[in-house]
Amino acid sequence: YDNDAQSSYKIKVADRGPFTGCVMHAGHPVFFKCNCMVEVFGDSPANYSLVQTCLSGVAQGSGASLCSVGGSMLYLSDNGVMCCSGSHAKVISESLGVHLKNGVATTDGRRYYLSAVDDHGTRALYIYDTETEAWYKEKGNNIVYLGFLNGDVYAYCSDNTVYVIGQNVTGHGTTLGAMESFTEFHPLCDDARGQIVPVRLGLRVWCDQNSSLTLSVSYDGEAWEQR
Repeated sequence: YDNDAQSSYKIKVADRGPFTGCVMHAGHPVFFKCNCMVEVFGDSPANYSLVQTCLSGVAQGSGASLCSVGGSMLYLSDNGVMCCSGSHAKVISESLGVHLKNGVATTDGRRYYLSAVDDHGTRALYIYDTETEAWYKEKGNNIVYLGFLNGDVYAYCSDNTVYVIGQNVTGHGTTLGAMESFTEFHPLCDDARGQIVPVRLGLRVWCDQNSSLTLSVSYDGEAWEQR
């Protein structure tokens, strides 16, 4: 809300405990705790309203497992992977037969990709197909982040390796395949061109021994300038 601190919106929810997750769903923000869901309705502080529902919420440490898939929200709770639609939530991971924690996830619009740790401390990739309601399990013991971009799911691992998981790569969308490199670009969203001034550009590169690197920069399609 673009205003000063005195006119901004603040409210306390009835249930104690920290918030464990947040997602944009059906046009409004939805917050979770371990044991409840809080939906925020309205388009300004003057008409904001909260609806709190008791259910199995997002587990502590699994806020990144929360995804909006179709008309439902999928996330990792203390009782397993939940599918929440409206005020109702049900467990959909009974067939896995394991208790999971510390989940990170993403979705391609149909499948739910979850990297989580079992009771033995082993991290793996669990993939749920929302149309067939089938689970798949793949190796992925060092995945720390999952993201979706241009039709493919990407897995970033603790050894600084990025893998692509996509139908146009594997044919099934469940097998990890190595990528040589990966770059993600974010557009500048300021309409006033005169205010868009690059302050600092950070670049981290891993090179083979005895290799060389040349960095060039181009602004607005002009000639490349070596840096």
